[in-house]
Amino acid sequence: MNKAEIDDKIKEYRENQNPELNYKFEQDLVKVLESPRSKILKQFISLPEGLKFIVDMRSDVLKLKNQYKELNRLESELKSILLSWVDVDLLDLRQITWDSPASLLEKLIKYEAVHKISSWGDLKNRLDSDRLCFAFFITKYKTSL
Repeated sequence: MNKAEIDDKIKEYRENQNPELNYKFEQDLVKVLESPRSKILKQFISLPEGLKFIVDMRSDVLKLKNQYKELNRLESELKSILLSWVDVDLLDLRQITWDSPASLLEKLIKYEAVHKISSWGDLKNRLDSDRLCFAFFITKYKTSL
């Protein structure tokens, strides 16, 4: 970020007398305030596994940020990017049953973080007719960042 450029954009915004141009000046200011790192990270959304990469990166950073304080900015930017990419409109709530695809059930066993699943039998018991299990799935990506 170039502080002189930021100062110029703030000055342009403050000196603007035309309310119809407020949005343009606000967007100009947002663009100069965005870090180069954030601009690069946002490009990952166009890749097939881009969202997963960003989620995994944030997970790694969260594990390390107490040890390496310089990761706090990166973590904050990753969180902001994820909040802008993933919202309620992009999520689809679906029930998971024993009849769900095996690949999905394997992921449930692998990634269940609250109550670890010890075996396929344990999973079958949890998905029995007297229990309900739901998961959010990303249905589409935002096209404008």
